[in-house]
Amino acid sequence: MRSLAAPLILAALVSGALVLACSDTKHQGGLVVAIDTNLSVPKDIDALGLAVNIGGITKFSNVYGVAPSGKVTMPATLVLQEPTDASQSVTIRITGFLGGNARIVRDAITTVPHARVALLRLQLSALSAGDGVKGAIDPQEVDRISDPSVQSAGLRIADTTIGAFDPFTQITSKCSLAAEQTDIDGVCQSARVDSATLPDAASVPIVPSAAELAACFDVPKCFDGAVKVMPHADCTFSYGGDAKTLNVAIETAGAGFNTATGFLAPLDQDPEHGFSVANGIVTIPKAVCTIGTKAKSVVLGTKCPAKQPTTPIKGGGTTCGGG
Repeated sequence: MRSLAAPLILAALVSGALVLACSDTKHQGGLVVAIDTNLSVPKDIDALGLAVNIGGITKFSNVYGVAPSGKVTMPATLVLQEPTDASQSVTIRITGFLGGNARIVRDAITTVPHARVALLRLQLSALSAGDGVKGAIDPQEVDRISDPSVQSAGLRIADTTIGAFDPFTQITSKCSLAAEQTDIDGVCQSARVDSATLPDAASVPIVPSAAELAACFDVPKCFDGAVKVMPHADCTFSYGGDAKTLNVAIETAGAGFNTATGFLAPLDQDPEHGFSVANGIVTIPKAVCTIGTKAKSVVLGTKCPAKQPTTPIKGGGTTCGGG
């Protein structure tokens, strides 16, 4: 294992990606899992659980702590080897903890693609935080190694390496994994992901560029003077300004980043897990429409370039862009 630098952890846990699984063989299939979140780390998430179940057997399970600095200790790589039976299901469960209590769960059921390495993004959304999640782990069991000299050549999850924590039995959500459902942006949806539809990992930027790291996304600054809007029943609202400088956030009861407007969890300009703009119409996740239940309000900011999935967020215990 190794302790990763704060800017990369910011990218991993706040808005970018941390490689959790990949293939190390040129002609063997593999899967790269990227974790995103718009929560503040470590304020909202101070430990991260990762478990992988292959063919009904839990092959890997552990919990990794997030230090006050924002650093997290995880394996440098986990190799999801392409099984002999290409149709064999792989179930991945990511669990976000706070003070030992499970706060957010995200599942994916997929297969390892053949002869190529694909990218699978899994987001821990503020809309899913505390959403019927139950279960806990002794905080003393969390791996909190923070020595940057500690290294790992990677873990082959074909070899069973189960820690003290198995979220498939110890953690429950409002969404039934047995029914192949998972919480996506606060709504129970299918956990099934067709790996054939996933992009090649090499073709998608999952680590912030130098320019993105230098700039970062400063939530209080980007939403300075923000205005609130009321979305329509179809989760849309009109916007006549420049989409290139439009940012959208949900106001929460305390999750996310503290601003003059309130606690905000910014959304990416991404049609899958954020907002999209077309012909003056902004579309947001369905759960946001239930104002007062999932979100206190929807907030617009125009002081920064639109946040992209790889744009790191400044704050939450991490160092980004020199501050």
